[in-house]
Parts: sequence; structure tokens; C-alpha cells
Amino acid sequence: MYLLFDIGGTKMRLAVSRDGRPLGKVKIVQTPKDFLQGMKLFAEITHELTKGKKIKIAVGGIAGVMDKERTKLVAGKNINWNSKPLKKEMARRIGTPVLIENDAALAGLGEAVYGAGK
Repeated sequence: MYLLFDIGGTKMRLAVSRDGRPLGKVKIVQTPKDFLQGMKLFAEITHELTKGKKIKIAVGGIAGVMDKERTKLVAGKNINWNSKPLKKEMARRIGTPVLIENDAALAGLGEAVYGAGK
């Protein structure tokens, strides 16, 4: 099972996939302004979507500039979770490895592989 997420300045979107295709139902909620509240909500939704099943990996995007190790946000324009241990906290709360990238970069990759750039 895989967890996919998008954390924006106003909304968070999470979904799971059993085999990488297709995605299950997408859960959309307001992004909390507070980082720890955001991480708590992220974990709650993850557990709701997975129904307690093991996740192989979580992959997703966040709005803003990441540090070069892709572990934290350094310049969030619409989300003020700057310098928080994003990757570490997500992995700790859901018990699986997490990969994070800028959300616009992931959208471009999606277009290149599955969209107009294919």
C-alpha cells in the first residue's frame, strides 16, 4: 500500500493505492496553520485511509521551497511550516519512509509522464 499526499497552503489531499494504480478515494481537508496540528491531522487521515494496513512508502508534495535534503520547508509562501522537521515528523507519525518534493515539480513530472508532455 502506498500513501500519496499534497500539502498546500489551504488544503491537504491524501489518498492511498494498493499497487501504485489506481488511487483510492481522495480525502481533502483544510491545512492547519500550526505545524503540530497539521502533523496530527496528517496521521489521523492516513490511519483512516489505510485502515491500519502497512504502508510501503509515502510520497507527496508541499507548497514551497524545500531544503536540499528534502527534509523540511525553508520558504513556504502560503504555509508557514518553515524549518520544521517535516519528513522526520511524518515518518514518525505514520511509521513508514516518506519522500517529499515541491508540489509544482511533482505536477510537472506528472504532466511529462502522463499528461501533455507524454
